[in-house]
Formats: sequence, structure tokens, C-alpha cells
Amino acid sequence: YLLAIDPGLMTGVCLIDVSDLENPVPVWDGEWTIAEFHDKIGPLMAMENMSVVIEDFKVTVETAKLSPQPWSLHLIGVTLNLGHINNVKVKLQTPSQKPFATNDRLRAVGFWTKGTEGHSIDAYRHAMIWIVEKNRQWAKKLLV
Repeated sequence: YLLAIDPGLMTGVCLIDVSDLENPVPVWDGEWTIAEFHDKIGPLMAMENMSVVIEDFKVTVETAKLSPQPWSLHLIGVTLNLGHINNVKVKLQTPSQKPFATNDRLRAVGFWTKGTEGHSIDAYRHAMIWIVEKNRQWAKKLLV
């Protein structure tokens, strides 16, 4: 399984069955509050054959001017710590990688959920990039 996380005040998450990298299958997705994240992340990180990808968040002078936004950093830290405890590799991705996973590409492979605020869609973006990095052939399905 691949757990993809877009951390924030409202965190986007999705779980994808990647046992066949030619045909990854979304299992579920959601948007969690910080409290929900803390309640739910532990058991997921303890699952067998789990991989995790999470957006890395950097505080710059510009972000610091807008808001301290500590929650993303805290959630990344929790995820990295649980990865260490459970021997799960956590892949960090930069926000700049997300534009590759356009809405059209996400829809083309079924990585789309209607009626959300977009946080789970951003988790799918990270999942798509992770899958393409593992299986470049899958990118042929993204030619839209």
C-alpha cells in the first residue's frame, strides 16, 4: 500500500493499493483535522507493506510573514517518527512537484474525488508522482 499525505490544518490523505504498479487502485481518501490525523495515522503506519509519501513543507521568510503554520511541520515530524518506529520509509516530496499531476491526469487514472476542499486531491498528486518514479511505464496512461 501507498499512503499519500498532504499535511496542513486540514490534511489530505489517500491510500492506494500498489501491489501492481501497472494498475494502482485507490482504496480510500479523506480530509482530516489535526486531531483526526493523530487518531488515525498510527495504525496505518503499522500496516505491513506500507510505503508513505508526504509533502515536505519549508518555512521561508514569505510563509513566516503570512502565518507560522506549524501544523504541517508537526505532522511531518509525527509521520517521520512513526516511519522510524515501524520501519516504514517515508518519502518527502516538494510542493513544486505537484504541477505534474494535473487534474486531467488524476481523473484519467481514477485518482479523483468530488465534493472535497482539494486536500485529498493534493494527496493523490503526491501519490501519482511517487508511482511514476517507481514505474515510468505507468506514465503512458497519463498522456491526456
